[in-house]
Amino acid sequence: MSTPPNAATHTEPSARRTTANALIAAADLPAPVSDRIAAIVRTTRLWKSERADIARELIAHAKDALSAGRTPEDTAESLGDPTTVAKLLRRSARRKRPWHWQARRRVLQAIGISLLAMIGVYAVLFVRFNTGSPSITHNYLAELNERNADHPPSQHALPAFDDLQRAWSPEFRTLLSFETHDEQGNELRPHAMEQYPYARPDARAYDELRAAHARVRPQIDAAIAASRRPVLGLLYSDRYEEVPAEDGSIEYRMLPPSDDPAQSGLLIEVLLPWLGHARSNAQLIAFDAFAAAQSQDADRVGASLEAVFDTARLIGQEHTLIASLVAIAIQSTGETALLQILHEHPNLLDESHLAALAHSAAASGRIARDLDLETERRVFADFLQRAYTDDGHGDGHLTAEGLRLARYVDAITIDGADLENSLLTPVAGPLAMVAFGSRRDQDEINARLIDLAGALLAAPPGSAESFRIRKEIAKQEETLGSSRRYAMAATLTPALTRAVENAHRARAHTNATLTTIALHIHHQRTGRWPDTLAELTPHLLPTIPDDPFDPGQPIKYRLIDNTPHLYFVGADGQDNNASRPGEQATTESVSSLERRYMQGRVSPSPLPADRGDWIIFPPSD
Repeated sequence: MSTPPNAATHTEPSARRTTANALIAAADLPAPVSDRIAAIVRTTRLWKSERADIARELIAHAKDALSAGRTPEDTAESLGDPTTVAKLLRRSARRKRPWHWQARRRVLQAIGISLLAMIGVYAVLFVRFNTGSPSITHNYLAELNERNADHPPSQHALPAFDDLQRAWSPEFRTLLSFETHDEQGNELRPHAMEQYPYARPDARAYDELRAAHARVRPQIDAAIAASRRPVLGLLYSDRYEEVPAEDGSIEYRMLPPSDDPAQSGLLIEVLLPWLGHARSNAQLIAFDAFAAAQSQDADRVGASLEAVFDTARLIGQEHTLIASLVAIAIQSTGETALLQILHEHPNLLDESHLAALAHSAAASGRIARDLDLETERRVFADFLQRAYTDDGHGDGHLTAEGLRLARYVDAITIDGADLENSLLTPVAGPLAMVAFGSRRDQDEINARLIDLAGALLAAPPGSAESFRIRKEIAKQEETLGSSRRYAMAATLTPALTRAVENAHRARAHTNATLTTIALHIHHQRTGRWPDTLAELTPHLLPTIPDDPFDPGQPIKYRLIDNTPHLYFVGADGQDNNASRPGEQATTESVSSLERRYMQGRVSPSPLPADRGDWIIFPPSD
């Protein structure tokens, strides 16, 4: 094809400002050809400069075809299908682009693929979370209630305990309402309730306390008799009714639990109001022993103190961790009362009374300290069966119901989002299912901590084995607290180490109490205090108890002014010859078994207030 006469007038724009459209217009090609080139260039969706380069090539190809005598229509067809050609041209042009563009393209592609994969995974998790449901098959409440199956109601102590609580509660509230200051704002002398249950006769309102005590004496007698029964007779249930009492307070009457575990609530929700009542009753019965001591009624003193120990036995038999801790507290109440009465009335109790009390204290103390960690396993297993699915092999994933339960038990969130919100739960739930770990994750770390706590309970306090177990517990607890994966276990695993410490401390105090009883029996038999504790074995004590503050060494004993002093070394780890700490020392600094456990033998404290011993007998005034 010859060059058009006016071709010279269509000069090509400068390269810097050239566009594909300008080039096509300047080429002055027949309409079918220019339209086809424009369509191809437009469909490539390339950079401006790249479209211009492609336009030049297509224009040159078209001009060659037209010069060879082909028609405009044939030439347009020879350029190919715009979509197909544009795709090939686009691929070729992109291969020629610089490396940094290629790298960015690969990164964006990877991000896109990852995003799609995440959306796909989330979709799977969304369906799995929102369609999964827990399988509640095990009736743990029924297991707890089995303990009373072989005992008829006549052997249950709880009814008499409840009657005493109902009678004593209004009296107790009235006594607590006494003013502590006079009309001029001056502080009054100590009130009997500030010393209760170890109130002294010279305390303010002591006569009122004795009068209140006398009014409930029949219920106290019934409770003392009931404490000798074999079981407490408690019904474990999450169902109860509120019953208004005559004094306006509310009582909780337990109702039989459902036979279907799926229809009952969490085991951790079971109400235990009787624990507080049992401790209150034990304090009142301990005061009854003090009152009897004032009247020189030795038989009554012995019966009341035995009833306190029997109450600890009954509560300890309930085999929950919290019940064991309350039993330890009740045991301590009885031991403290006994030691105080022995100090103030050394000749009141004869050998038969002391032997009976030693037998009761030893039996109840052993039961109280026997922490039933298996029930803690039940509590956690009950939560897991209500919160997770069950694959039949000990594993499963978190469910929507489980997330609600977790939020109910403790405020669990995902980056501050409130998972209790019913609209948010289905959306955030799949993330929680991954973040909070599987059923097996939770169960394994909870079981590990309970196993370690059991081993620590069995290990001698202050021993190398005890120290090793403590380090492992600390390691597991650090994992528990630092990882969101174990959020469920962290919420429901109790402070097991502190519970074990309470049990060990209780064991030390009970051993010291039994040694004190043996000292008094020896004195009654011989008319003198022994020179050493070795004189008490084996006829009064099988062995001399250990001093848990001084691993490997026995409890300390000294005669000072012909008064026996029985004691453990204090927080400084030194035998200070039965001297009490300074006025600035706290109870914790004197009897902190935790410090002794954690470090074995610690260096002497630089604080003079800490330089002292934990004296069991004689008790402090």
